[in-house]
Amino acid sequence: TITVSDEFGWPLSLSEIDDSLVWRKYPDNKYGDNDYLRVGRSEDNPMRIFLKFDLRGVSLPEGSKFAGGTLLLRTSPGWHEANVRCYRVDNDNWSENTITWGNMPQEGEPISGSVEVTGGDNWYEWAISEYLLEQFENDKIVSLCLIDAEENSPPDHLATFYTHRDWPGYLPRLVVEISLENGENAQVDILVTVPSGLTEKMVNWITLK
Repeated sequence: TITVSDEFGWPLSLSEIDDSLVWRKYPDNKYGDNDYLRVGRSEDNPMRIFLKFDLRGVSLPEGSKFAGGTLLLRTSPGWHEANVRCYRVDNDNWSENTITWGNMPQEGEPISGSVEVTGGDNWYEWAISEYLLEQFENDKIVSLCLIDAEENSPPDHLATFYTHRDWPGYLPRLVVEISLENGENAQVDILVTVPSGLTEKMVNWITLK
């Protein structure tokens, strides 16, 4: 196992990470302090999830290259029903404390296939390597939107995921792949660490596959 650190010896970490849901029924309400993230349809109105990751703190081992990765979210216990795709969001000018349905940034093209979410207490993943590579070569801020394919179709249905508050073992995360000089692949877990504005660091590992 290789542990990646920055130039000061701190474990690899992220900062200023945001996540929130938005709900069309209450277009001016803020849900950044909710205990869960929800996507689908509730009370005849769509719900969506927004996530933001900061890759600026990623320090790769010498001779390695960033090679993309996967978004992972864990469902809460209970029943779930949604068919969810991940979309790019090019406007990073939003935060979990201010985003609403009424001011949410426009989503772009889908960057993953559809994932059927049905079970509780399970991890679900969306492969988004191409978009992560693009963002890593640019501003390194990754904004994402999760949308249910049937958000405008009754009856109500939802998938509920843990957020980065109060659930340290079930944080939304990116599993980022790197390629090494010797041709081996590796992975690094990049976690949503703490709410925006805090500076706490969290250990992440690169593990040889």
